[in-house]
Amino acid sequence: MLLNRLVRRISYLAVSHFLILGISQAGTVNFDSQAGAYFSFQNLTEDGPNVPPSRVESPSLFLSPIDTIQFKPSAFVAVESQMGSAETATLSSKLSFLIQATAALPMERIIIDVAGTYAEHSLTIPGVTPILSTSLSLDPIEFKIGGVTKLWNPAFSVSRNTADQTWSGRLEVTQGDLRDLFASPTMEVSQLEVFSTATVSASAQWGNASSYLTTLSFGVAPIPEPSTASLLLLSGLALLHKRRRSLMCKGLKININGK
Repeated sequence: MLLNRLVRRISYLAVSHFLILGISQAGTVNFDSQAGAYFSFQNLTEDGPNVPPSRVESPSLFLSPIDTIQFKPSAFVAVESQMGSAETATLSSKLSFLIQATAALPMERIIIDVAGTYAEHSLTIPGVTPILSTSLSLDPIEFKIGGVTKLWNPAFSVSRNTADQTWSGRLEVTQGDLRDLFASPTMEVSQLEVFSTATVSASAQWGNASSYLTTLSFGVAPIPEPSTASLLLLSGLALLHKRRRSLMCKGLKININGK
């Protein structure tokens, strides 16, 4: 009986190590399409060396302030080195989806947000210098329009907050940015394919480290409707006219008092 327990324990550890290192067979997970107020998110797919199961989980749809799909990932890696061996683990998933305008309004901008946490703990041993590192990345990010795929550059920037051991990052890509990227100065973007690879990694020597991806979202804002733009213009003109009349009245009052 003891021998059987030992064999099961060794098998469990071997399988866990096998999965953490990402040696499992690559696969694909498909998600249901999501329809927002102005845009729909279609052909949502996750694939990579650690899939299935899904590492980012099924997305939720939010309509305010803009159409947004948000993932609440379960992706994490953790390593431990008690005897000085260099341990490293990486988990990676590639997301791809199509953004389609549904209200005859092209895209004004796409906003990508990411958040995560990490932990790094070193062993205190005289004469030993622990080596610990963690990372979170969304690169590469690619956009595809009309069968043409372009790599977004520069790289997605993720900020590290050492006080509470968190990560956060935001990327805003405007219609103007996409026009420059695809060398099309008058292009109206109503359909856009997005590709992004989320990766967390951790390594440790004389200590332990872990890395988590906790939130990943993609939001799309439309170009304001003509009626909305007109109202904003009229409001601005009315404010300007009111200010001009106020200045004229002040000038007239000064002239009257001067007499």
